Amino acid sequence: IGGYILFWGGPDLQQVDLASGAITEILPDQGCLCAMSLSPDGTTLASIAGIDPLELVLRNILDGTERRTQLESGHWQAGNIVWSPDGKALMYTMAIGVPEKEAYSIVRVDVGTLAQTVLIHDDTRLLETIVWADAKTVWLNSTLMLGGAWRMDADTGETTLVAEGEVVIEVAR
Repeated sequence: IGGYILFWGGPDLQQVDLASGAITEILPDQGCLCAMSLSPDGTTLASIAGIDPLELVLRNILDGTERRTQLESGHWQAGNIVWSPDGKALMYTMAIGVPEKEAYSIVRVDVGTLAQTVLIHDDTRLLETIVWADAKTVWLNSTLMLGGAWRMDADTGETTLVAEGEVVIEVAR
């Protein structure tokens, strides 16, 4: 990537028992700043791994088993993984990864089958997933200067600009 980092993450994931202080490794060091996100029920970790091709990895936290699927070729970075409130689907944002001609796609994934549906394809508004608020609503930000906050229909990918020059803040849980 050479310093052109569009999505953030970490190399590993550990769980700390607040009562005892015991640390349990959930995801070993991947050697990258891999984007990752826990499912709403805390049983599955979704992460983006690899370089070419990129892969979406779903890891069962209880037994460590993994399911993998490749992302669309021609995209060098991906991240901003958000889960549906019921945990049956997730979305991620992927980027071409070329500063001079950047474009983002937003992809919906059925967690049960790993089937992927591109809702927004290589769009120059640079919309990225921020929060999947309810079954039908995903909030997006545009990374363009003063690009704004957007609402997207989770099924169709239809977008509506809600506030120009504003951003949606991700809620930590």
